[in-house]
Amino acid sequence: MVEYRHGFQGGFSVKLDGKSRQDVKNLGLSTSNVAVYHPNGVPSDPTPYGIEQIYSDTGISQTSGGAGITIGHLDTGIDRNHPDLVGRVVGCKDATGSLALSDAANNTCQDWDGHGTHTAGSAVADGGSTHTGIWGVAPEAGLYSIMVCSSSGCLADDIAAAIDYLGNNNLVNVITMSIGGPSSDSRIAAAIDRHKGSILFVASAGNTGPARGSIEYPAWDPNVIAVAAIDNAESVTNFSSRGVDDGDDSVVSIGEIEFAAAGKIVESTFPTAIEPSGYAYYSGTSMAAPQVAGLAAKLWQGDPNSTRTYLRTTATDITSGRGAGVGYDVASGYGLPHVGTASPPPPTSDPVLTSIDVSPANKTIEKGKSQQYKAVANYDDGSFVNVTSSVNWDSSDTAVATVDDTGMANGVEEGTANIVALMDGVISNNATLTVSSAPPVVLKLMHVGDIDVSIKQGRRGRWEAYVTVLVHDSGEVAVNRARVEVTWTTPDGTDTDSCRVKLDGTCRFRSDRFDDGVAGVTFQVTGVGHKTYTYDQDDNHDPDADSDGTTMVIFKP
Repeated sequence: MVEYRHGFQGGFSVKLDGKSRQDVKNLGLSTSNVAVYHPNGVPSDPTPYGIEQIYSDTGISQTSGGAGITIGHLDTGIDRNHPDLVGRVVGCKDATGSLALSDAANNTCQDWDGHGTHTAGSAVADGGSTHTGIWGVAPEAGLYSIMVCSSSGCLADDIAAAIDYLGNNNLVNVITMSIGGPSSDSRIAAAIDRHKGSILFVASAGNTGPARGSIEYPAWDPNVIAVAAIDNAESVTNFSSRGVDDGDDSVVSIGEIEFAAAGKIVESTFPTAIEPSGYAYYSGTSMAAPQVAGLAAKLWQGDPNSTRTYLRTTATDITSGRGAGVGYDVASGYGLPHVGTASPPPPTSDPVLTSIDVSPANKTIEKGKSQQYKAVANYDDGSFVNVTSSVNWDSSDTAVATVDDTGMANGVEEGTANIVALMDGVISNNATLTVSSAPPVVLKLMHVGDIDVSIKQGRRGRWEAYVTVLVHDSGEVAVNRARVEVTWTTPDGTDTDSCRVKLDGTCRFRSDRFDDGVAGVTFQVTGVGHKTYTYDQDDNHDPDADSDGTTMVIFKP
């Protein structure tokens, strides 16, 4: 099909299908794709087609849901100041640095790639304060983003550490991972297994399709919801990785796709430092996974297993695309999950908040360290909700410990403080935080362990001295690569000298050639430097007793 659009000087624009595009190339005509633009600061569609598919509403203008649920986001970081995300980010850290996540500073996850900000928007974007931005599936959910991908890729130990940090500190209900690779990793698998009872894991299936079994890890882990990509016509894309089918559609086994969502030319948020408009189009199963994670937050059923089972009841078949068909298939799994297909029954009455539990109840940290707290609201109907990002946090003694709006406490001085959460007139239990002194800094010390001299006499009464200095650590073991600074002092003045210590800990100095009239010279060690050792002059000594370990007087022979 060829659809003429516009004429220009030296060419024209047309809309082509796949066959027509090839026919044009066969004619030898030069072609190029037409770029897509949108007004600065405004998305071309506030509710992209993927939102319309999940909400079963082509006329939807904004989304809702996800309150009280937090999504963990493992990606390239996030533009936490993006207008459509600033109200959703409850915390973010960088797992790719040299510090452990427990020690890493908060809000240090700036996205310089764009991938992470894009996936975050598909899950939780809230349209911004003016509601003119873009909308994700669950715009009332919180998002805790951890940067696990750097310019060198996404390292398995960073991913596993991020999962453990979010799980151990009870920070999230769902984790979305738009990452993948061709082989499994025992550290990631063990972390997922440790937290599968409290966290629902969602991952992109991969972009290595359409061959059967091309699904990537961690999506192929049966404890993870694997999400494939469909286009705006609800057809599975060719690039979307396919899974396998063990024949038992009642459970998901290793290597099986579970759901499919929009993943081809998806518009979402983008770092304004890279794209000033704040929006961009991406394709890939990476775009599909966060939409399912957002839907899980919106339809949360109280625990991961119940939510995962419930999502399957909302799914409708995807029958177009290689490998797709009626019922469970290797291309789209159970199909496209929806908001409207099987919405949760409305509560008969608004539940009443009865108590707030803050955990951990007792914790000891070192001065200068931090501790993440979690707040869970309990209601009279037996339900409970993670309200960590919704409560007001307080410390009984801010001179000992402070706590910020995300529940992150920081040890200030030695002592004990109570951390509490308040919401709707209800105050939580006292969580006792003890701040201990920081461990003492252990210095690696070195000293001069011996000074030896030999004298060479020349003609006409002239002479010179050769001094060997030995540098030891506190265990009397030779220290190499230290630099020894010395002076030679005679009645005529003082000269300075230095040398680098060899592997055996020795450093050899040679004096000037003295005239017969010079009766003696004073040799003195003025300093010893090293990258990791500290010079302890008070421990200088000389087993031969011909010096005090620092100064030696050398006489003419």
